[in-house]
Amino acid sequence: MKLLRIVSEEGQTKARINAVFNDNLIIAPHSKIALINAMVNIADDFLQVDDTNKSLSFRTKASAEYRSVTLPTGNYTPTTLATTLADEMNKKLTYETSDLGFQWDASYSAENKMEIKWNRSDLKVLNMANIANMDEGGASPDFTYTKTGVDDWDSYAVTNSIFTRGAGYYEAKPYKGTALKRLFLMGLTADPKPLGANFEYAIGDLFDVGTYQIIVNGGLVTTTSVVVSDGDSVKIALANDTLSFKVNDVDVYTMAFDDYSSSYKCGFTIKMAGSYISSPQAYIDPYIVAGGEGLLSANATKVTLTFTKNTKHLFGFHNNVHSKTKVASEFVADEPIATGGESPSMICEIGLPLDSFDSKLHKRRNIVAVMPNLDKFNNNLIYEAPYPLFISLHNASTLLLNTLQVRLLDQSNEEEVGLDVAGCALTFAICG
Repeated sequence: MKLLRIVSEEGQTKARINAVFNDNLIIAPHSKIALINAMVNIADDFLQVDDTNKSLSFRTKASAEYRSVTLPTGNYTPTTLATTLADEMNKKLTYETSDLGFQWDASYSAENKMEIKWNRSDLKVLNMANIANMDEGGASPDFTYTKTGVDDWDSYAVTNSIFTRGAGYYEAKPYKGTALKRLFLMGLTADPKPLGANFEYAIGDLFDVGTYQIIVNGGLVTTTSVVVSDGDSVKIALANDTLSFKVNDVDVYTMAFDDYSSSYKCGFTIKMAGSYISSPQAYIDPYIVAGGEGLLSANATKVTLTFTKNTKHLFGFHNNVHSKTKVASEFVADEPIATGGESPSMICEIGLPLDSFDSKLHKRRNIVAVMPNLDKFNNNLIYEAPYPLFISLHNASTLLLNTLQVRLLDQSNEEEVGLDVAGCALTFAICG
C-alpha cells in the first residue's frame, strides 16, 4: 500500500492542485485508490461590511486624539477581514509619540474569536559593530553585511529584524570618508543582497548627481534638488498611510502607502571603498523579532478601542468601548465569528484512470470520492473517511507518474472550490 499526500501551493485560490514528484510514483496494474482524509480552508466571503458596520476608532494613550478607522465595504472571509482590519488600523497611526513603534494585528483564537492585538517597540539603535566603514563581510548584532573591498556596488547590509508595519522610521547618516565620492542607497528591502533594483523603497545618491534620488519598487521615480551632504539625517518614515523620504527632517518625497502586509528589512548599499553609513536606528516590527530579542517598549499606556453598535456585532464583541493599560495585549471578542452555514458538497477528481462513472456526463469520470456537506470551523472543512471506499484504477499495466492533478469541485455547480489562505491538503491510499 502507498500513502499519497497532495497539498496546495501557498497563495493558491482555487482547488486545482498540480502535484510534482522528484521520484516516479509507481502504480502497479489493477491497483485501487481511496481518499482517506482532507482539510480544506474554504474561501467563503459571507462576512459583509457595509455603511452600517464599517466604523471604529482607537487611541494609543489616554490623552491622544481618537483615530477614526473606516473599513472598505464588501464581502470578506474571516481571514481577509482580520488582515484588512489590522492594515486599516495601522494606516491611521501618526507621528505622535505614543503611536511611534505601535503596531496593530488581528487574528482568531482557538475558539474562533476575533483577537485585536497591539504591540510596540522603542526606537532601536542598530548595532553595526565592526561594519561602520564596511571593511569586511560578516555579521554584527543587528546586521548581516558583505564587503568585497573594491569600488563597486558590492557593500551591502540588511537588518536581522523587520521594519515596523505600524508607525515609525528608519534613519541613518551617510559620510564620504576617505572615498572620492559618496554613492549610497538606504531603504527597505526583502533581498539579502540589496542593490538598486533590489530595494522596494530607498533614498540615496545612486547615479553620482550629488542630489538625492528616490527608488520605488526597484526603479528610479525622481531626482530631487536636495544636495547630499556629509552627516545628513536621512529617514524613511511610515505614518498616516504615507511613506515619507526625509532629509534633516524635511520631506523630499512622499507617497501613499498600502503595503502593510509585506515584511521588509532595513538595508543600505555603498559603492565607494572608504565611504560609510553611520548611526542607523529604526522602529522594528515587535511581532517579528530576530533571535527572540526583546524589543518591547517599557512604556505602558492606556489603549482604547471603540466600536459602533453594528461594528461590534460584526466582530463578536458585546460592548462598544474597550480599554487596557498595557505595553502589549489584545481585545478578545465575546462571541466566535459566524461560520456562514453549511459547506458545499464536493467532488474529488484525480488525474488517474478510474472505474468511476457519471450519468450526467454519460461516460467514465475520474471521481475518487464525493464529500457530503461538512461543518465548518474558522472556514476549515475536515473530512475523515470512516470506511475508505477503494476505487479500481483502469490500468492494465504499470503507471509511472511524476505529475498528478487533483481537483475539488462544488457539486452544485461543478466549479472549482475557492481556497482561503491555508489552502487544502488531501491524503490518499493506493493498494495493488
